[in-house]
Amino acid sequence: DGDDVAEALARAHHLSEQAYVVDLAWLRSTPWRERVAATFDPPHLRPELRTISSVTIRHHPDSTVAGLLLVGWLASRLGWEPARLHRADGGRALRGTARRDGGDVAIRLEPAPEQQVRGLATLELVAAHGRSLRLDRGEGGLRARRRDAHGNESEWTLMGASRGESGILAEGIRQALLRDPTYAPALAAAEAMAA
Repeated sequence: DGDDVAEALARAHHLSEQAYVVDLAWLRSTPWRERVAATFDPPHLRPELRTISSVTIRHHPDSTVAGLLLVGWLASRLGWEPARLHRADGGRALRGTARRDGGDVAIRLEPAPEQQVRGLATLELVAAHGRSLRLDRGEGGLRARRRDAHGNESEWTLMGASRGESGILAEGIRQALLRDPTYAPALAAAEAMAA
């Protein structure tokens, strides 16, 4: 429910002002954030980040917050101005835009009822000139597909990217020791989109 999501984000924000928060929804997005960062790490690919025109995230029906935190991370790292997302598809999905230099970024979050475990199912980033990156949860890792401006596609599997619940808990312990400075800005952006 939308009110529950907004309330959960507001509660996490309030708690993060008083103590260091280790958020399992945030931790579920860690391998996805790592893969996006690694994909765009080569200097010749970094300019593509400024041309992202749409973000689509599919998630377990109970993991809307994880999807919002992933979009919040993108927004906070890329300087997008997030706006409130609106319910669509009978209230199941969220749609809206974020403002970036040179235009808007279309944002779509939709449930993936077929997904058996909590967390994210798919992330697709579309940039100018038809370039795209898609990550899909799969056996043993994330399946990645990239399309360049000429329509050439490449696919590969990122082994071990899907950590499961035990891996998330181990990551939680690590996060408790090594504080993540990107969480608070991502949380603020996610909260603005869910308000």
